[in-house]
Amino acid sequence: SGRPVPVFLPHLQGERAPLWNITSRAAFAGMDSSTGPAELSRAVFEGVAYSVRLLLESLEQSAAMRPSSITIAGGGAQSEVWCQIRADILGRPIHRVAHTDSGVLGAAMIAGVGAGIFPSIAKAAEFLVHIDRTFFPEETQQKRHNFSFGKFRELYGQLKDFNAGFTSFGGW
Repeated sequence: SGRPVPVFLPHLQGERAPLWNITSRAAFAGMDSSTGPAELSRAVFEGVAYSVRLLLESLEQSAAMRPSSITIAGGGAQSEVWCQIRADILGRPIHRVAHTDSGVLGAAMIAGVGAGIFPSIAKAAEFLVHIDRTFFPEETQQKRHNFSFGKFRELYGQLKDFNAGFTSFGGW
């Protein structure tokens, strides 16, 4: 839309890894009178992707490795806009699998290995998992997201004590 996108903290029921904070709550910040439904919707997509980035960075640090790409499936993967947002925020290509119902596909792979059709999960995946499309990060969007990710982290830090205060009141 060309208008500034607010920052959304998607902690509707607290936040799990890597923050482990059950008192954290959702919030929009950085809105002005030009903020409309399109900007709020995009902020939700971005906020969820920033949470993924926070988790991914934590995993990469603990594993001492950084995957060069990420493969995704599931209902959200059907949105090309969200796939692109995730590629931009995570800073690497996102491979979307053709069969987005990963639970069913995973069960079929396990059954195939159990029935002796495939010698391993890796071989089953090689045979059954196909990439539908790859989304590549866009450099100009990455710069914006790097800035906004910093604001996302800052917002969480600034609201941490504020949100924790609600538990002492008994409301949450």
